[in-house]
Order: sequence, then structure tokens, then C-alpha cells
Amino acid sequence: MIEDQENRIDNERIKFHFLLRNLPIKERAAWLQVCGNQSDLYCLEQWINARNMIKQIFKEGNN
Repeated sequence: MIEDQENRIDNERIKFHFLLRNLPIKERAAWLQVCGNQSDLYCLEQWINARNMIKQIFKEGNN
């Protein structure tokens, strides 16, 4: 059970850092300044989803 929990934590860390590295440099810097490198994967996923939704809204508004 402990091993499963450790694997889950490791997988979340890997995914967190992968998503963070795929952000544009200015957004990555803003994220790290506000939340730091130790934040939750869930929060980063919310940040990315919100960013995508805002981009979509502006894209629809310009058409």
C-alpha cells in the first residue's frame, strides 16, 4: 500500500513537471512566482484549463 502511494506521488510529480515545462516561459515564471514548485498537480491543471478556456472565449469573440 505504501509503495502504491509512493508510485502515485511520483507519477503526479512527473506529470506536474511535464505540464509546467510545456507552459510558455512567461506563464511558467508567473506560476512559479505565485505558487512555487511545490504546488499541487490539480492546481496546475486548473490553471491550464482556465487559460485554454480564456483563449477560446477571446478567439470566439474576435470572429
